[in-house]
Amino acid sequence: VLRYSNPFLIFLFFLIYSGSVVSFSMMISACFSRAKVASVCAGVAYYSAYLPYSLYNRFEETLSIGGKCSFCLLCPSGLGIGMSMIAKWEVVEDGLQWSNIGLPPPITNTGAKPNNDFSLAHVIMMMFVDMCLYQVAAWYIEKVFPGELGLPQPWYFPFLPSFWQRAPVVASNSCSDSMEKDSNPKLECYEAAPPNLPVVV
Repeated sequence: VLRYSNPFLIFLFFLIYSGSVVSFSMMISACFSRAKVASVCAGVAYYSAYLPYSLYNRFEETLSIGGKCSFCLLCPSGLGIGMSMIAKWEVVEDGLQWSNIGLPPPITNTGAKPNNDFSLAHVIMMMFVDMCLYQVAAWYIEKVFPGELGLPQPWYFPFLPSFWQRAPVVASNSCSDSMEKDSNPKLECYEAAPPNLPVVV
């Protein structure tokens, strides 16, 4: 139970984490065409992405801010790092607050003082970056490997001008299929029925 932390900040942390997990799942599902295989591989990938958290605990006192942020690029590891920070604020009976979300926790896992200013704000920011990266990766994979029924794009399609520019619309004199004959004032767009033939369906 988090007795001292701000409930809104805890909700915000888990909300961003949930969005990152959903994006992670979308990225994994884009790699497979069968649901059963995708579900098994997604579980394996999720738990594998949690393994770097144990390395973080071991080298926490020697890692730089950039190194710690790189561990947060995997959302399960980011969850572990964030929860450990919240627990450290709970130990000193301050809890996670707006006043300390940008500050490093008072102690490390070994009880020593932190060696840099890595805080929960960094973790939340990296989870948001995770969410964007996973979405972009899912979009790219679906374009390049669309499956059996899709039309695959070349791997370099984001760099093609034709992908980002719309094709020019060519004006046509032919009538659109969506035109209503009764409400269209230009009745000459429709071919008249032959007078010498019976009307049948």
